[in-house]
Amino acid sequence: MFECPSCRQILTKTQAGFGVIWQCPACAGRAVTLSLLRKGIDGGFLNEVWQEARGYSEAGHVGPRACPSCSLRMPQAHVPSAEGTQITVDVCITCYFIWLDAGEAALLPQKELAPDGAKKELTPQAREAIALAQVEALRNRKEREDTIRDSVPYPGSGSLWESALGWLLRL
Repeated sequence: MFECPSCRQILTKTQAGFGVIWQCPACAGRAVTLSLLRKGIDGGFLNEVWQEARGYSEAGHVGPRACPSCSLRMPQAHVPSAEGTQITVDVCITCYFIWLDAGEAALLPQKELAPDGAKKELTPQAREAIALAQVEALRNRKEREDTIRDSVPYPGSGSLWESALGWLLRL
């Protein structure tokens, strides 16, 4: 069972849009894994949060809150929200949990989703790499097919069929 780092209440497991989060019934804070946040929150923002928390941790600075999972003190990251205000999130760099106080989840910058049917344009180098990989896969498939075809005897290929025909003619 996870314990709220703010008010020490037992967190409840809740199914959210992208997966499972742990929410405090008393203060409405949330523990969310970094991997789950990456599904819906801007990657640049999360990278900034992670780098700041790692920097504080490596410098020996930890915040007042303990991780709901491992109970180690979590460093804090002070980052700008989607609205331009400063927010402070607690990050466990051991468990990859991020603690969000009530209302902070709404302030996180959402990942920009491409409109339906829209594709991101690949660089020429990426398109070339994909094309070369496809050509290589086709070449490998053709070689496998040729190897299989050459290993299966068929009329006119020699040994087995000729031996069977010769045996029948001897009778």
